Amino acid sequence: MNFYDLEISEVNTNTENAVLVEFSIPPALTTKFQFNPGQHIVFDFKLERNNYRRTYSICTAPHENKLCISVKRQHKGIISNYMNDAFFKGLKVRVSEPMGNFYNDEQITDTSNIILWAGGSGITAMLSLAKHILKAFSHKKVLLVYANNDQRSIMFEDEIEDMKMRYHEKFSVTQILSNNTVSEDFFT
Repeated sequence: MNFYDLEISEVNTNTENAVLVEFSIPPALTTKFQFNPGQHIVFDFKLERNNYRRTYSICTAPHENKLCISVKRQHKGIISNYMNDAFFKGLKVRVSEPMGNFYNDEQITDTSNIILWAGGSGITAMLSLAKHILKAFSHKKVLLVYANNDQRSIMFEDEIEDMKMRYHEKFSVTQILSNNTVSEDFFT
């Protein structure tokens, strides 16, 4: 596995317990960091004389021309908490090339509509897939079923709402919260 030093170009709040991180890809590495929807990258850290590697799914779609991840803080999560607390614009981190074969366009058939299931931070790969499918397959309907603890823990809430408005005839969302509430928006 090859690692490269990438500079963080932006860090934004996703929820009160998660950050959205965007990376600047140097022109010389553009081809190495092209990715498919659903792929992930691995981070290589050395913190307090310990080495750590952690994998995070890419949450952007290839057509967006940017590489982003979102990291949710975890109880006793050494790396997730470090990334939430110490990542800043301009910081360089060691990152692998995108990898994984979670999805490919050949999986989409003429008769299928798409149902994506996600829970909590598992939304990252599903969001990448949803954005790609909605853009690349104009005839497909996508239903996202997304489970979270509560309303405050919904990652990408504004982006998902924007997608619902932009693709109102072909993108719907069912939110399931731990307090047994369901917000249904099934295909019509």
